[in-house]
Amino acid sequence: MKSSFYLLLFIALFSACTSSENKKSSSTVENTTSIHQTKVYFGSIGKYPITMELTIDDETLTAKYVYNNKCETIKLKGEILDGNLTLSGGKECFEGKLDSTSITGTWSNGKKKFQFKLEERDIPFFSVSYKTLKKENCKYANETRKHITDSTNYWDTLCTSIDIQLMSFIFTDKSLEQKINSFIEKEVCEFGKGFDDNLSFKTIQQLLNSVNKQNDEFGYEHSISCNLIERFENILTFSISDYSYGFGAAHPNHFSVMYNIDLKTGKLIQLEDLFKKGTKYQLDRIAEKLFTKENGSEFWNFEQGQFELNSDFIIQKDGLLFTYDAYEIGSYAAGDPSVFIPFSKIKKLLKSESVLKEFGIEF
Repeated sequence: MKSSFYLLLFIALFSACTSSENKKSSSTVENTTSIHQTKVYFGSIGKYPITMELTIDDETLTAKYVYNNKCETIKLKGEILDGNLTLSGGKECFEGKLDSTSITGTWSNGKKKFQFKLEERDIPFFSVSYKTLKKENCKYANETRKHITDSTNYWDTLCTSIDIQLMSFIFTDKSLEQKINSFIEKEVCEFGKGFDDNLSFKTIQQLLNSVNKQNDEFGYEHSISCNLIERFENILTFSISDYSYGFGAAHPNHFSVMYNIDLKTGKLIQLEDLFKKGTKYQLDRIAEKLFTKENGSEFWNFEQGQFELNSDFIIQKDGLLFTYDAYEIGSYAAGDPSVFIPFSKIKKLLKSESVLKEFGIEF
């Protein structure tokens, strides 16, 4: 293995099913920052793209990984013996060979088995850190706990809370660093409108303080988290995910927004930056064919020939992964569908001069 690791704080995502703990204090703010020496690998389990952080020391081997279109981090423990790596967590197990730049082998969960391949990419040095910020309002909950009645609901005893996992990057180019980090903070503030589109937050602190204005009858928990997805030579890809639950609602809501940044300019990469003018209809038809092949053609909110790609996409080395949130093109039960479009299927539609040229596409 290489003797030096990238200095990186990996973005650990809270599961959307995790609930806030009830605390007696009326409001708290927690700031935590951690630094690890790690190796970060990009690759896939079968056809499903993932990002994995692997931490090795003299005694233990730990890892965590995330599917690139999801927001839940999966933690693993394992060992390395003579280059053979084993990682497991819950029902999941990775078994493979570890060499200087890659890990290859078999992933299984007791029901399914896929080949996986992960590669450590030699990219310009950068580091990522995250800060966990939390504030809660327990005033109404504490009063309710003291005066329980037959009409008291469970959620009346819960504290209204907001927690933010804020991501920031460190680059040698400080102008680029400031531009990207300011953009992230601005986007996180926009996510604060989850319960009221009329709200506006200029700073993260204003967003945290919003729990102080909680209406006693409408408590909630709200989580916003940032997630590093990919890092190529000139492209940075990350997501911001939102989970919210208004106490007493039938179910929580969640959604994610994907971002691709051109590291030469610090600007957000849009679809029109990648595709020739007038090719959207052709792109949608190719995408519809791939989507229905993967997800079936029934129970979606579009008629045949009417499927449209949204703007939530992830740039990968072999193609573009488009993701959809619950309710966007189907019912809540349909989950978060996605469609992967290989560059080989759309190369005639792509601009020859774009950030994608680093992938060596033959136009």
